[in-house]
Amino acid sequence: MHPRLLARWIWAGCFGAAMLLPLAGCQPPDMQLRDAGHPIIKVEAKVEHPPVYRNVTVDGAQLLESPYPVGEFGRTLHSASIGAGPKTFNPLVSNDDTSSAMAGLMFSGLVNRNAHSGEFEGWLAQGFEIGADQRTYTVRLRRGVTWSDGVPITADDVVFTWNKLIKTGMGNRSNLDVILVDGKAPTVAKVDDYTVQFVTPVPFAPFLGSLGNPILPKHVVEPVLKQGPKAFDSFWGVNADPASFVVSGPFKLKQYETGHRVVMERNPAYFVVNANHDRLPYVKQYVTEFVRDLNAVKLLFEQGRVDTLGVPGQDVFYVKQLLRPKFDLYDLGPNTGTTFFGFNLNPRQNRKTGKPYVDPIKSA
Repeated sequence: MHPRLLARWIWAGCFGAAMLLPLAGCQPPDMQLRDAGHPIIKVEAKVEHPPVYRNVTVDGAQLLESPYPVGEFGRTLHSASIGAGPKTFNPLVSNDDTSSAMAGLMFSGLVNRNAHSGEFEGWLAQGFEIGADQRTYTVRLRRGVTWSDGVPITADDVVFTWNKLIKTGMGNRSNLDVILVDGKAPTVAKVDDYTVQFVTPVPFAPFLGSLGNPILPKHVVEPVLKQGPKAFDSFWGVNADPASFVVSGPFKLKQYETGHRVVMERNPAYFVVNANHDRLPYVKQYVTEFVRDLNAVKLLFEQGRVDTLGVPGQDVFYVKQLLRPKFDLYDLGPNTGTTFFGFNLNPRQNRKTGKPYVDPIKSA
């Protein structure tokens, strides 16, 4: 694992709930990092260890209270991302990181992994219990939480998303593949309007993470699904009318300039609140610019055109030279992930011989 650093313009601490940037870490504040070709340098990075989110009831609604300090409402947060932009905004159709990241700002799952403890905690779910058989997961939804159009989020949305979309392989089929246990999908049943029960064929500990799959609004998506798989695949695509989005996450699509910029606006119905019980997020708009490479991201940051910059270990020396009163450096702790090779299996013919790798008659 490698330490992660984040350089952030001071005023931009406006998310509060840290939906995008978990400001926490396991490293001491005085970190010694070695950059190839440079001597060991010491970086003073702010380390924050916030308490956990907690359930609160506000005006009869079961909400989630952020542990972060109360911030300022109304500003715009600018960031940059490498790539050509999202290919879809439908979270169950997405099969690339950029599309998933953009959709992730709009749609929430039942659980979320705590970035500091590594444990799963309730998100759209008020809580959950795992039965003594280690196969039964009983999930209790938050009462009084609504979609962005004001319709309550209930067990019907969860059962529909799982039984009609995920378990049937709609959109990105890998959503189905990862929930199969011994080749079988879990049963998903409504207990009451705010309780859903999942039962796996056999005990399978990683299944808990699958409860983080985004939940979609039944009253919006079901009519589309009746038109067939192709209609669902194209639903909430890059040319979709922003007014068509009904979301549960912190943001809602406002504008997409293809391949250039995504503009999100805050969802006033988001179920996370601050210590004053004001609805988050703080920022009025969240703008993501798409650029060619990391050098372009750095340039935008130096010019003050974006408010955050992820700093890999090899760039610590570069950031150290840039440090000034206008922005802070934060230690986000170890960076975990999976490194792998992806093989291009699309070519059907050997480029050297011009012949197919597999005889079409034999493969028929």
